[in-house]
Amino acid sequence: MKYYRSHVLIGINETSIAVGVHAFIKGLRAELSKAGLSDEINILETGPLGFFGKGVCLTVYPENVNYENLKAEDIPELVQEHFLKGRPVARLMLDTVGKFSPKFNYESRIVLRNSGIIDPESIDDYIGAGGLRSL
Repeated sequence: MKYYRSHVLIGINETSIAVGVHAFIKGLRAELSKAGLSDEINILETGPLGFFGKGVCLTVYPENVNYENLKAEDIPELVQEHFLKGRPVARLMLDTVGKFSPKFNYESRIVLRNSGIIDPESIDDYIGAGGLRSL
């Protein structure tokens, strides 16, 4: 199981696809590689992050920093300031008043409890998180 310093969850939904989230991800990966951070920062595509209609949105863990309405021009500043220097970019951060937090009919996730924690395409991450233990 590979360990990363930060996990970047990028929300994929109709709004983000319409504004070019896939090109944004490609640009972010290229900028991280150029800065020598591709082995330290893990980028994961996920479903909606809980705030809708905000363009390209991402959440950075373990800091739990949310960014909204990101554009390709914001990538160099985001990588330099947040990922290299450890200073979140305030002008790109999600307004906490605008964050939508729905109430579901369950309190804790059971099946999806590792969502956003392990890489869904890696069997080693799944096994490391206790998958296949019942076998």
